[in-house]
Amino acid sequence: MAEDLLPEQRRALDYLKRKGTQASIEVLREQTREAFASIERSFAGVAAHERLLAPAGGKWSPHETLDHLVLSHGPAVSQLASLLEGVSPGDLAIPADLHRAPHERPEWDVSLSHLAAIHQELLALLDAASGEHSLEATAVVEMVVKIGSERRCWLERLDWKAFLQGIRVHTLEHENQLRKTLEIMRAG
Repeated sequence: MAEDLLPEQRRALDYLKRKGTQASIEVLREQTREAFASIERSFAGVAAHERLLAPAGGKWSPHETLDHLVLSHGPAVSQLASLLEGVSPGDLAIPADLHRAPHERPEWDVSLSHLAAIHQELLALLDAASGEHSLEATAVVEMVVKIGSERRCWLERLDWKAFLQGIRVHTLEHENQLRKTLEIMRAG
């Protein structure tokens, strides 16, 4: 949707095309299943006393990261279902920085169970998908790339396979964020 893309943005879109749109469904299933299982294991390994701690001002705590994934992956279920039905799910993107105020967040165990259930719904949709599903329907996604210390955000339309790869990449990025957060807290 953006016309003047920087090289970093073009690389991100090329990745989603190569690893999403052009990937086999079997590879997408395996990679997505592994990413979801990995982040769920990572969250399960966070000690109770670490869940609300942030490594620095402006950085997210493990609980904020978990809550963000619940909020952003939840609506992705209906979007993916629409895409698989060949219907573009509208022009609204899931915001990139979705989060709730601390007093609005569910308890850790509730959030972790909710994330696992969302992941199971996404995987069930993916398991039911086939090479016969059209790639013509698209969902608007708020893309984010880091360029140096800055973030660049823009809206892009993605087919269902690129959309799913985007969810996988989003999951891996937040797992990396969680790992770094825990390393900083545990070292200090």
